[in-house]
Amino acid sequence: MTDTCLDIITQLTVELHKDDTSKEKLGTGVLYINREFSGVVYVLTAKHCLLGLGEKGRVSLRIYNPDTSTYEYFTPVKQSILYHPVDDAGIVVFNQRELTLVVSNLPSVFVVDRNVGGDEVVTKGFPMATFDQTNENGESSLAMIRMNYLQEDTTKNVFQLSTNDDYSEDTIVGMSGSGIFIEACEELYINGILIRYTDEERGKVISAQRLTSYNELLEKEYKKKMPLAFLGHHGLGHKTFKNNVDNSVANLGPRYCQKVNVKTGTAKYFDCVAKTPAYFERLKRNIDGWLTEKSYRARNDSSRIGDLEARLKAIRNDFTSALKELDTSVEAIIEFSDLNKRIDEYLEELEDVRHKLYSDFSSVYKDENLRKEIEADESRISEISRDLYSFKEDYDDLKINLANNPYMVIKGEAGCGKSHLLGDVASNRIADGLPTVLLLGTDFAGDTYEATITSKVGFTGTFQEFLSSFNQIGVQVGSRALLMIDALNEGPQAVLWKDRLSGLIKSLKDYPAIGLVVSVRDTYFNDVIPDGVEDDLKATIIEHKGFKGLEYEAVRQFCLAYELNLPNVPILTPEFCNPLFLKIICDTLEASGEKDFPKGFNGVSSLFNQYFKNLDKKFAEKKPEYKYRDVVSAAVKLLAFPIFEAKYNLLKIKDADSLLQQQFPSCHNLLADLIDNNLLLKTKYSFDEENIDSVVFSYQRISDFIIAREIVNKFQDWESFAENINTDKTLHSIFVDKHWSFKGILEAMAILIPEKFAHEMTDVIRFIPEDEYERVYYTCLNTISEAQINSLCWRAIESIDKETIIQFLGSKYCHINPDDWYNKLVELSTIPNHSFNADYFHALMMGLTMPKRDSIFQFFFNDCAEYDNDRCANPLRRLIDWAWSEDVSVKADSESTRLAAIILCWLLSSTYIKHRDEATKALVNLLSEQVEVLIETLRQFENVDDMYIYERLYAVAYGVALRTSSRDGLMKLARYVYETIFKRNNPPKNILLRDYARNIVEYAKYKGVITAVDMKKVRPPYTSTLPTWPADDEVNYLHIDYDAPNFKERKGSEQNQIWESVKGGLADFWNKLTKPTIDHFYPVPISEEKEFDKALRLFKGNMKKLAINICERKAVLILNRQKGPRNASINDTIFEFVCNEAEKLMSEEQKKALYDIMIPFKVRELPLMQHHYGRFPTEGIRNWVVKRAYELGFDVNLHGAYDRFAKKWTFRNSDKRIDRIGKKYQWIAFYEIMGILADNYKYEDDYANEGSGGYELFHGTWQSFLRNINPSMIARVKSVESEEADDSRVAEEHEWYNEEQFDNWKYSGTNESWASMIKDLPDPVSLIQKLDDDGIEWLTLNNSRSWDEPKDIGKEKYEYKLLKHDVYLATDAILVKQQDKEKAIQSLDGRVLWDGVELPTDDWQYLVNREKYWSPAYKDVYRDRQGWANSIDGLDVPYYYSCEQACGHIEDDQSGTINKYSIPCRLLFEGMGMEYDSHDGQYLDKDGNLVALTYGYNQILVKKEPLLRFLKQSELAILWIVRGEKRVYISGGKGCQCIYAPCGVYYLDNNNVPEGVLRTYKRV
Repeated sequence: MTDTCLDIITQLTVELHKDDTSKEKLGTGVLYINREFSGVVYVLTAKHCLLGLGEKGRVSLRIYNPDTSTYEYFTPVKQSILYHPVDDAGIVVFNQRELTLVVSNLPSVFVVDRNVGGDEVVTKGFPMATFDQTNENGESSLAMIRMNYLQEDTTKNVFQLSTNDDYSEDTIVGMSGSGIFIEACEELYINGILIRYTDEERGKVISAQRLTSYNELLEKEYKKKMPLAFLGHHGLGHKTFKNNVDNSVANLGPRYCQKVNVKTGTAKYFDCVAKTPAYFERLKRNIDGWLTEKSYRARNDSSRIGDLEARLKAIRNDFTSALKELDTSVEAIIEFSDLNKRIDEYLEELEDVRHKLYSDFSSVYKDENLRKEIEADESRISEISRDLYSFKEDYDDLKINLANNPYMVIKGEAGCGKSHLLGDVASNRIADGLPTVLLLGTDFAGDTYEATITSKVGFTGTFQEFLSSFNQIGVQVGSRALLMIDALNEGPQAVLWKDRLSGLIKSLKDYPAIGLVVSVRDTYFNDVIPDGVEDDLKATIIEHKGFKGLEYEAVRQFCLAYELNLPNVPILTPEFCNPLFLKIICDTLEASGEKDFPKGFNGVSSLFNQYFKNLDKKFAEKKPEYKYRDVVSAAVKLLAFPIFEAKYNLLKIKDADSLLQQQFPSCHNLLADLIDNNLLLKTKYSFDEENIDSVVFSYQRISDFIIAREIVNKFQDWESFAENINTDKTLHSIFVDKHWSFKGILEAMAILIPEKFAHEMTDVIRFIPEDEYERVYYTCLNTISEAQINSLCWRAIESIDKETIIQFLGSKYCHINPDDWYNKLVELSTIPNHSFNADYFHALMMGLTMPKRDSIFQFFFNDCAEYDNDRCANPLRRLIDWAWSEDVSVKADSESTRLAAIILCWLLSSTYIKHRDEATKALVNLLSEQVEVLIETLRQFENVDDMYIYERLYAVAYGVALRTSSRDGLMKLARYVYETIFKRNNPPKNILLRDYARNIVEYAKYKGVITAVDMKKVRPPYTSTLPTWPADDEVNYLHIDYDAPNFKERKGSEQNQIWESVKGGLADFWNKLTKPTIDHFYPVPISEEKEFDKALRLFKGNMKKLAINICERKAVLILNRQKGPRNASINDTIFEFVCNEAEKLMSEEQKKALYDIMIPFKVRELPLMQHHYGRFPTEGIRNWVVKRAYELGFDVNLHGAYDRFAKKWTFRNSDKRIDRIGKKYQWIAFYEIMGILADNYKYEDDYANEGSGGYELFHGTWQSFLRNINPSMIARVKSVESEEADDSRVAEEHEWYNEEQFDNWKYSGTNESWASMIKDLPDPVSLIQKLDDDGIEWLTLNNSRSWDEPKDIGKEKYEYKLLKHDVYLATDAILVKQQDKEKAIQSLDGRVLWDGVELPTDDWQYLVNREKYWSPAYKDVYRDRQGWANSIDGLDVPYYYSCEQACGHIEDDQSGTINKYSIPCRLLFEGMGMEYDSHDGQYLDKDGNLVALTYGYNQILVKKEPLLRFLKQSELAILWIVRGEKRVYISGGKGCQCIYAPCGVYYLDNNNVPEGVLRTYKRV
């Protein structure tokens, strides 16, 4: 065995002692770690070594520290000791992070469980033979024993070994628990644990426990089992494969960069060809997803489609059976073809039935009931059809044929990343311990492919022996070993693969545990890949499309790989993320020593010229014959025209070489070097039945640039260029005759012509005769226009003639779709100093009215902020994503930020609510640390006529105020807001805008950054006056009668939508939203109440009471008379007498106040007080909303088409609401009238009058649930599973605070015994206390987890009447006074804590993120709430719950951010001096250190040390109430079979270590 392996054994072998004063020696153990174990360490040992510990005994480990070459004692704080019930196997389990305090890097070892044959076996341990007599702890020195495999023992899971080493049964004591190690293929494996030694006649025999016993024990105790590795065979081992892959990856050179790790859509097919567990998981998930798709909507009783439903169910049942019986072994065949054929037949039948339904529908149109039945049937058929087609698409992507016939051919164009893909997959498989061989096409030179493969792997046997060994290893790991060959088209024997590949595939047919993957460039496909590879050999061909749709990630990865700074401006042009172009940029920057990624690519000429210069330098350094000759630049110039003039622009390779040799006769390898450095691309000329090697420039844009440059350079000046446009064959061909073939060259000319001639390329149009345009049907103008516009991204800014371009855009020669121009403007928007950046767009938009803008841009915004058909982000979507990226506010430069903000602000006008909300959050994220840019943006939009924008921009400002770390920025923002909105005492009427603005100033005042403001002007109510309410006839004319003869011509349906939404029969906008909100206003204006109160103040004492009585009784009499004549009663007469007498005591002023003000007021008020709800006079407001919405500019001719689209879209996509433009104007009107009403009427408040309810002045929008976005919440919900997920290796990165999973779903006992078991639950202490990666301890405040039993295949997740199991476990921290700690523990311990423990709930829906614990909303909603509670039955001491909800779920917020999460309670938050961090869910102390965090929405951890310090200072103690449920129940609410509640109270012991006892209680 090598010294390296022996050293590893030393590090893994530990001496076991009792953790007490005696330090009694127990034996030996072996440390085992695995990166998949979530930070857990196992100590494997013999069970008999641990039996002496007793029930509460603990193990101390004497462990080797390689840094100091000494042994140290280490006792895990939290350790579990496991005993096998039969076998001599024991395990100590503890947290790896505790071990890192002693040993930082523990080596790992492979686990095998098979016979080792004649291989030498080694064990190390601490026997009595090496006992140190002078040591009081009974320590021994490490000793080694060499052994050989003998035989299997008669005892199950035990094998025997023999040794010749000089030990006896007495001196070997202490070796029990040692590991049995073997070395194979330079790798170390552990095969068992030493359990006993016997000295027999046949020699010295050592018995070892197989590791099967340890995995059985781990499974029994619900711990993760040790994965078994493959044992190297015939020289093929882990290191063999790793060396091969490492060498091949290194030989890929620049085609592979380990740091560029972009996961593409092709990667998932490697799992398919290998038949990995991940593939079968995907297969089952995809099929099961269809099996359970909407089956609850089945129309089984329909006379028309009931039979179809039955057949569909039969197909699904058969699929379910096939899936359950699926054999996942590598040699098994996956067979679903018959079922798939039945689906095809079923789809045909569906279409026949659908056509019949259409026929029936036309004949029963007047029978409403029958019509509805047919409509329901048709809807169900459409649903089934959609699901089936979607399933077939997913099914096809499973590539069943590839799983059954593991031969994959990957083809793709040059530079798309095929080599990188194979290198990346191979490297990842090696990291996962999976057998993989990677070879390159260039490896195959003179030998046969058999000899090449074996020699490159380093295998000494025959090719058949190699395949046999490789196959045997695949069988061991349970998935195929992969043989991969990259770039078959490369190398001297490339063309021979046409004949040889078939032989290789046929030879693999006898080895089902081997899969083959090869790649080939598309242009060589027919030359290299044999005919019939799919039909005859059953291989699968996959086209690799590179980074398509993954541009952002590609840019990030390239920047990391080349150590460039990530772009601090948005990259809005998709081509910037082209792999070849990215590499050119990165190579150029690297060669020039630059670190900053370009802010834009204006002046691409200089970029490409620099690229050529860098290559000149690189070539000169490579070979002496290239020195001082600028060979690359010269070669490019030399080949430009020949390539351009060659047929199909493919220059024959012999012609290219001839040209180069004429110019550079001493540079024999120049052409090859140009190809190797990716400047030229070797390809095939395969037209006209020719098949000739040719060359082109590798990157099309460079090719276009080079050719255009050489064409332009032929002319001295603009005049000569323009004059030759009709006579020069090349120019005329490019501009007119074959313009469609030269789009790229035209675009390059649009860049170069202004730089050389100071003219725009479009100036050439007037030199071309009109009849020439007519001859090509003016199509050349389309191409020229497109090239002109596209060039703006690439041109040097100073070369752009803005006025000329604008004139061209308005001319008859410009053939550009407006939306294409607007898209280009968005692409250009963030480029500083560009003539057509966001400032131009802003001026364009401000020059239009809101109705006009909405008619032009709503459709545009919808598309531009989405993805195209290839899932590539459109420009606005890219801008949103960039602005919402992490730390962008710190990294982005201020000018690009300002420009990006302008564009995103205009998106705030969108009626696509998701886009509007996303733009809001992106702006908050972008501007949080750039407050001065925000203020400048606010100024730029002060005069915008769209309140949808201005109101939401103030929401952005409020979000920024709450998130910025800049006190100076907050002060400036608050000062601006006060000066702009409040100082003149006339804020905008929009109630949301006022609320955002007010809270900005309130927060600044709370933070102490602003003082000299009049807060009376900031706080409501404000000074708006009530309008005159319109009468019905003022709005009814806006409604077109449905029976009007010209109803359709006048677009009546669209014209009426505002009116119908507010005043129509359904009137959903009014009845569901507006009226319920308005009804909470007090029906009497504040101004009248003030007049009444002023009049009442004229009366004092008893006269005041008398005056109130008189005015109320008088009002009643007046109201009664208004109902009709009635005779006066004796009481009326007496009352009149009293009034007359009272008047004699009043002054004239008092009498005037009584009769002119007070009595009329009561006459108006009393009728409105008769009904509790619906008493506010709303009809006038209703008319006002309608009138205002139309006044804002709704025009059916401008907006009708969009509103028709929006209505249909929202009906079909209710979760992605797009409002009508008319609805937008309704919203503007609604928030405006709400502001007016809030200024003039009191609002109902349940907390008024000390909690008894009543009316008070309007406090804020939180009262009426008017807030429609949570502006300060920018943390996005993480998708559980991306639709484009294609790399099954990627799992959620384990964080140190994540809990273990519960997986005891296969328990064989009774339901009762399963539910009552608690040993399979996570240890509550592990939920309460965590250790981070730096060894720092944290304590939880709130931690709850739930686990649902995995559903059976083909079963609905929520299907009725299924027997199911689930588990829930939670721990909630409460604070009690230190003096009450013991009493609290006694009252909570040993009892059911599920019932009777009512922890305080939280009215979190009122608040937005970060409004606790300072805001007017918080102080209003929580004004009567006490932190200390007494809501736990049997707990006689007050407690303080440690958590609260941070914010509320605002239902209308469609931005995709999380809607709630927990934060530390106010007592902890303020007591520990916490501040919100820039990352939601993280909290800092006053020194800026992380002191608490929230994860998983409601789990909170606090650093232990500062928490203990606070508790001590405050004389408080912390307790944890642990409670849960284990249920066995019938789904669908059909009741529980049994339910148990594990409960316990946990607390900190004298050493501040959590302790407690978990007990379980049966619940009824």
